[in-house]
Amino acid sequence: MKNFYMKYQDKIVIITDVMIIVLGLLSGKRTYALIGLLLLILSIYVFTVEKKNKEEQAKVKAELKALRMEQKRDSKGRKKKSKKKKRR
Repeated sequence: MKNFYMKYQDKIVIITDVMIIVLGLLSGKRTYALIGLLLLILSIYVFTVEKKNKEEQAKVKAELKALRMEQKRDSKGRKKKSKKKKRR
């Protein structure tokens, strides 16, 4: 159930906001419709900000991975000096 909610979280929130707006209009109370509209606008804004943050985090993660792979490639080219043990 948690996976389902996390997968469709934005759609569920938008549907509930639209339901609040519709129920506010049907009941004749404009304040509920206004509150639903504000919630809808706020949730859409939050979803776009979260999406941008995820993209930025993915970009940073990809850059770090590329840097690590480059360092790994550079270190493979170098040979380590073997230490010779002195025999007495």
